[in-house]
Parts: sequence; C-alpha cells; structure tokens
Amino acid sequence: IIDILILATGFVLRVKGGAILAGVSTTSWFIIMTFLLALFLAIAKRRDDVLLKASTGTEMRKSMKGYSLEFLNTLLGLFCAILIVSYINYTVSPVSYNKFGHRLYYTALFVIAGIMRYLQITFIYNKAGSPTEVLYKDRFIQVTLLRYTVFTRPNFFWKMKKSIANWGNYPAMESDERSFSYDDQLLQLVKETDHFIPRGNGRCYGDASLAGKTISTLQFNKILSFDTENGIFECQSGLTLDQILEVIVPKGWFLPVTPGTKFITIGGAVGSDVHGKNHHVDGSFSNHIIEMAIVLGDGSEIICSPSEHTDLFEATCGGMGLTGMITRVKFRLKKITTSYVKQKQLKARNLEELIRFFEEYNDYTYSMAWIDCLSKGDAFGRGILIVGEHATVDDLNDQRRKDPLALPKKKSITFPVNLPSWALNTFTVKAFNFLYYGKNFKKVISNVVPYEPFFYPLDAILHWNRGYGKKGFVQYQFVLPLSAKQGLIDILHRISDEGLGSFLAVLKVFGKQESMISFPEEGYTLALDFPVRKGLFSFLDELDEIVLKYGGRLYMSKDARMKPDVLLRGYPRLQEFKDIVRKYNPSGKLSSVQSSRLFLTGN
Repeated sequence: IIDILILATGFVLRVKGGAILAGVSTTSWFIIMTFLLALFLAIAKRRDDVLLKASTGTEMRKSMKGYSLEFLNTLLGLFCAILIVSYINYTVSPVSYNKFGHRLYYTALFVIAGIMRYLQITFIYNKAGSPTEVLYKDRFIQVTLLRYTVFTRPNFFWKMKKSIANWGNYPAMESDERSFSYDDQLLQLVKETDHFIPRGNGRCYGDASLAGKTISTLQFNKILSFDTENGIFECQSGLTLDQILEVIVPKGWFLPVTPGTKFITIGGAVGSDVHGKNHHVDGSFSNHIIEMAIVLGDGSEIICSPSEHTDLFEATCGGMGLTGMITRVKFRLKKITTSYVKQKQLKARNLEELIRFFEEYNDYTYSMAWIDCLSKGDAFGRGILIVGEHATVDDLNDQRRKDPLALPKKKSITFPVNLPSWALNTFTVKAFNFLYYGKNFKKVISNVVPYEPFFYPLDAILHWNRGYGKKGFVQYQFVLPLSAKQGLIDILHRISDEGLGSFLAVLKVFGKQESMISFPEEGYTLALDFPVRKGLFSFLDELDEIVLKYGGRLYMSKDARMKPDVLLRGYPRLQEFKDIVRKYNPSGKLSSVQSSRLFLTGN
C-alpha cells in the first residue's frame, strides 16, 4: 500500500514542481485528479508485475510480497469508479464552470472511454506495465486524448452560451454565466469580467438579472450563524428561502417578510427588497436587515447597514444588483410557536366590499386578496380576501400538537409542458375565475393550515410558468396611494374592457415606507400576469399612464418593458439612486438589460 502511495505521490510532486517552474498555477482539483490517475496507473503497473512474476518467477521488487492478483483487481475497480465520479464532480464544480462553461461534463465521455480502454489493455492484453508505451502505441488512447484536448481548449465551451430567462420566460437571452463557491473565486471573477450582473435563482419576472455575462450566487449558499435564542440569522447570498425555512422553523422562527415564493435567494430578496402579505405591519425585507457585505466592481468589500454606509445600504435594498455583489446578509427573524397559520377567507361580492374587508380586518398581520379582473356590473372586482396569523399551540388539534413545529410534507406536481398560446384566452380566464370564486361556498371560511399553502400556494406546482406558453408572460405590478381607489377602479375597467384578464390577480395593502428605490409605499398594490402577445405592451403603456396619473409607480423586479420616463416619474429619488450607483459602480461594470433600458447605468 505504501509502495503505491509513494509512487503516486512522487508523480504528483513532479507535476507540481514542473508547474512551479513554468509559472503555472494549479488548483486543488488538479492535484486531486492527478493523484487519483497516478494511483490508477500505479495499480495497473503493479498488476503487470504480479503477472510477470507468475509467468517467469522474476520478482521485480521486495514489495511484491504484499500484492496478489485478486487484491490488485479489486483496487483497480475501486479507483476506476472513484476516478470517474471525481472527474464528473470536477466538471460541474465552480472552478471548471468558470473556466470551461457549463458543458464540460460532456468530456466525461472521453474520460470513461479512455479508462475502459486502459482496463481492456490491462485485463485482456496484460500490457499495462508501461503507461508511456501504451500512450505511444495505442491508437484508441491517442484519438481519445486528442478529442479531449480539442474539447477542453480555452473558450471552446465558453462560446456555447447558456440561454437564460427569469420566471416570466420573457425576455430570454444567451449569457455567459459563471459561478463561485468561495470569496477568492468571486474576487477573481469580478476583476476578470468587464461587465456583468449578479444572478440568483432567476425568480424575478422581468430582465433585472439578465445580461450578456452573469455571475450566479447559487453555489455561494452557506449558513454562517444562527442565534436561536434571539432569532438572528446570517448567511451567504445564494441561500434560498426554502433552505432557510427548513432550518429555522423547527427551532421556532420564521422569515420576517416573505414574498409569494420560497425559491428566491436571500441576495435576490435584498436586491428586490421583497414584500409580503404583512407589509402594512412589518414593512419590507430591508426593515429587518442588521448588516450586509457587498463586493464592489473593483473587488473591494464594504459592510453596510442602516447606520453604516447608509447610502450604499439604501441604494442596494431594491437596487436590482447595480451597486455591487451582495455576499452575506445578517437579519432578524420572527418568533413562532407552531408551523401553522390560522387563516380566514372572506368572499366579497365586488370591489367595494373587498376594500371594506381590507379596512375591517387591517389588524391582521397577513392579508391579501384574489380579484376576478373580468367580472362586470354588480360583481365588478369581486374577490376573496385571505387574512391570517401564525397559529398557537392552542389552535392545533391533538395530532398536530404532538409536533407543532413540524415542517410541511413535500407535496408538489410539475407542469410538464408549455401550453399552446391559444389556451390562454378570455374564455379560459373567465372559466377559471368562475370556478375559483365559486369554490368558497360560504361567505366566511376559517381554518388552520400549514404555512406553505398559506404563503406559497403556487410553489406546489413546479414550473407553473409554463402555463403561459413558450412566449412567456409579464407580471405587471403597481402601487397606488390609499386615496386613489378610483385609479384601481379605472385600471380594472380597462382590463375588463380589453378582455385581458389575469389568472393571478393579487391585491395587497402596503403600510408607510420611506425609501430611496424600494417599490412599496402606503397604498394598494395589484399584481397581474399577462401572456406576451401582440398589442400587450401598448395596452400596458396605457395602464402606466393611469398609474402615474394617480400618483403610483411600478415594481422594477417585475418589469420587462417599462419606459425610462415612467420610472423617473414614479420614483422621486431616482436621480439620488443613480448618483449613488455611479459612486460605487463608476464604470457601470454591474449592469443588466433592465439597467441599460432604463438608463440606470452607463453615461
């Protein structure tokens, strides 16, 4: 055993020494793969020595007494498997991903073929005594190595760009996407890349995280600390909310603010400054951040908070990733005693009654409503208001009390294919609205449910965005002041008259919030999904004017088509935001399709 290890280690040291003399850096993966390959070849060589001793009686070295054919055959099979699995892991690691792109795993075919051929030479022809001789004489090995070399040329895979889109599947584009797992890898990427935008799980709806080059945070996803006594959580920016919930809920804590999906990263939550059903009580996510670390375009890192580097903090919360790469976030959690929600559903005959319900039940922590956009006459704006509170142990039945903080069971279905564009029309939307509204047979329904169906009902349908077809959809979300109810009525009338109803029309109430670029302000916010089709954008331009007329604005995280003047008129502090972006991102290195469209970056 020591004999083989010394042989393999000596080979690695020679390779490492040669790299140092040549001034070439070596990665940990390179050392590991070189060592495993050397072990594999050393075992094959010792097997050849055992066969030579058996046929001629010649003992090449004293260590041969510790070998047998059966032992070496077993080792060959073992390290063959380890070598192949290790190589496949290497091809999908951030190191290889950033150097060769996301398709390097194709080369595993050549590695497997080469190893199979060497095993054939070893077991069938018994000629593995000299790896060098095999390399010089075996045509199959030579051709395999040649093909591998061609496929791993610099930029061979990098030119094979990846098609990316956000949740609305509009727009889609080709992008060079890189990733990282460690701080030093990120710094190297930031310094090497001329222009890029940070990208999380792609759950914003528009083009905010789209660019010709993107840096993915998904593999930068470690929990850094969790104070279970005081509910303080710190993590890297690529960790998703569902991963956080699996850790904090069993300990009696919940997210302070959560949007309608748990599949967003914590960095995305900050960049969009997400809000939830509880904004009128708890504000947006930025209200609960203690501090966060941001790597700027020049590679420097700044720690910012509500009291330190406040300009950077304010511009980053809701700033769509334009100030720098968010790397870690520390924030406060919400205390809970169960993993359930005590909810109440109220069926409203029309918009007037729905708004009255909002006002009547405004003391509830969580509230939202579904609206039938196509209803007319006395039923105009009818909907269902859903309010809720985190349930206490006393609210649970005996079975649930046995484990009040149990995580919900994983139940999901997958939307298998993209629906044809004709499947979404006025008739199908009306049919859906009729059934959804009619499912509540009673005026008021009260029950206790797990937190997932209350906060994340659509997450139970994986890839539900395929329901809008290959062309995708845009989500249109606006906010109007509380005094501008007529604006809400005008917009719903235009939607109904146009026949462009939305399956998902969600109305919420925002509380007061003073911020630079974050979307929420006190008022009513309505989010609507529209399939991309001819005439849609001109129709949305009309809605923009109604929103602006009544003093409202649009949500950048959902936007894919807003004009620059609409953004300017909706956000009074936009110029201040642009000045701060220019301060921390002077060259516009961090830029996206959206930032270019809205003139947020560049000269």
